[in-house]
Amino acid sequence: MSDANFSGTDGKTRITLPRPPIVTDEEARMYYAGLPSRPTLVARSSTTPWEAPTDPEAYARTRRLRPPINNKFADVWHGDLVGKVIDALDEKRVLWTSLDVVRIAYDEQLADGSAPDIIWIGVKPGTLSREVGVDVVVQCEDLLIEYGVDDVDVEIRESIVVRG
Repeated sequence: MSDANFSGTDGKTRITLPRPPIVTDEEARMYYAGLPSRPTLVARSSTTPWEAPTDPEAYARTRRLRPPINNKFADVWHGDLVGKVIDALDEKRVLWTSLDVVRIAYDEQLADGSAPDIIWIGVKPGTLSREVGVDVVVQCEDLLIEYGVDDVDVEIRESIVVRG
C-alpha cells in the first residue's frame, strides 16, 4: 500500500490507492511456488510487478508461509474488521472457503522483515474471475484504510478446505 495518493476536497483526507493489475495466467500459476498446495492466485492488492522466473535458478526461488507479526493489525482484525471483510465477501457473493492472516515471503524477505502480513482469502476454484477478484481486494484495502492499517496486503487464491 505504499503508492497511496491523498486527496479530499471536502476537508477530509482520503487515501486513493492505485488499482492492482489483473494477474496473468503465468502469475496465477507460479505466484505461490514453494507452498505445498501450490494454490492458484486470483487477485492481489500489491502493485509490485510480479517477475516471471527467467532461468533455472529463479525457478528454485520459493515462498514460505509464516505467521503474521503486525500486532496493531491483529488488534483491529480480531475486533470487528474480520466481520466487515466477511460482509464484503458476502455482498460480492464470493464463494469463500477460508479467511486467514499470514505472511508469505521469500527467504530474504523473512530475514530482513520486509514480508507484509496478508489477508489470505480462499475461494472455491473457478468461481471468481480475476476482474472481480481485483474489485474484492480493493474493497478489502478500503476497509483496512478505514481502520488505519496501511501495511497489510490482500490476496485471493483458489482453495478447497477439507475438514477432518
